[in-house]
Amino acid sequence: MILSIDLLSVKIKTFDNQYIRIPNSVLINTELTNVTRFPIRRLDIKFAVAYQTDVTRLRRVLLEVAAANPHCLDEPEPLIVFTDFGESGMHFLFGVWFHKPDQLQVRNSLMQQIKESFEAEGIRFAHPARALHTVEPPPAAAGAPGRKRRKS
Repeated sequence: MILSIDLLSVKIKTFDNQYIRIPNSVLINTELTNVTRFPIRRLDIKFAVAYQTDVTRLRRVLLEVAAANPHCLDEPEPLIVFTDFGESGMHFLFGVWFHKPDQLQVRNSLMQQIKESFEAEGIRFAHPARALHTVEPPPAAAGAPGRKRRKS
């Protein structure tokens, strides 16, 4: 919420009750994003799933999650984008539209619903996996020069 617009600065109170003073020079020289301008917004959730995941089933589950969530809008429809092949899994962006005042409710409920639905469907989130291989040194050849032990 904007508290005041003065000659030298703009003063803002954030939704979590922080007071921010922005000098006008910053406002003039910086690109600003107004996330409260329009009545609806899109929440983007980025995640990665294991490479074994059936992408068609993943899309079905995400669309069911959005349809079941009372805060998600049907129009515009949810967005599901396969963004990247990552080191540990396939990366996706899942975007749902919602009414601006519902931001916290939609984020919290959607994250929980995604986790529960993935568990129920056997869809695994990707996580870094490392395989370590050790190599045994070759055995010392008979008669090969080596270190001698001292007698104590």
